[in-house]
Amino acid sequence: MSWRVAAALLVSPVVVSLGMVLTTIPSSGSLEDQAFEVLFAALVFYVYPLFFALILALSLYLLLNHFGFVNWWVSLCAGLLIGVAGAATQFNQGLWFTGRLVLLGGIAGLIFWRIVNTYRPPKATW
Repeated sequence: MSWRVAAALLVSPVVVSLGMVLTTIPSSGSLEDQAFEVLFAALVFYVYPLFFALILALSLYLLLNHFGFVNWWVSLCAGLLIGVAGAATQFNQGLWFTGRLVLLGGIAGLIFWRIVNTYRPPKATW
């Protein structure tokens, strides 16, 4: 496993945690309290998508990389599928919560693909 895969596994859940926290209305009144509440909630919520990234995303990546199927649309579908799995664990949260998890899972899948597949120099032909 390369350092890019490890970095992608740690960065892509940040998208889900920040997206979930920033689309939620903070409850406190002052701006300082809201900033602290957003950062604290993002840190706490980071553990939830990190679990799915380490369990599901890593195993899917290893399987798909073995067969050479790591491209943007497969990563998008895998992220959406992992988002559905994450939303399925949350009972009675409503359609808004479920839709956000699925959509942010897809975006995290695209970010994972972008980090893993950065520029690679062409192989020598001689």
